[in-house]
Amino acid sequence: MAKIRSLSVSKETEKIFSDFDKVRPNDVSFSAMLGITVKEYMRNHLTNDMKLEDFTEKASLVPSIFSEITIWQDFIKNIDGDKLTNLQRRIIQLDNLITMRQGVLLR
Repeated sequence: MAKIRSLSVSKETEKIFSDFDKVRPNDVSFSAMLGITVKEYMRNHLTNDMKLEDFTEKASLVPSIFSEITIWQDFIKNIDGDKLTNLQRRIIQLDNLITMRQGVLLR
């Protein structure tokens, strides 16, 4: 039997949920789509080194790789030096992986 959970929708989130409902496929219930969204969010943002403070308002999650460049500009402008250094390291790692893949594909 399914559990029933209620959801409070504030004025701030009302439009978000309305827009979310518009993109939801007709054959997927709102609750199933919300579950899929949470699963996708967790897959993209959870790491083994998350701490309790990662869930506070002051925490800054990394934007999606395909986010608009203006989002990335704001993110980079506002993150602290340590997070910027970690981001630079990850970009180098990703660039190396892409270069290695291209080398394999070009042969």
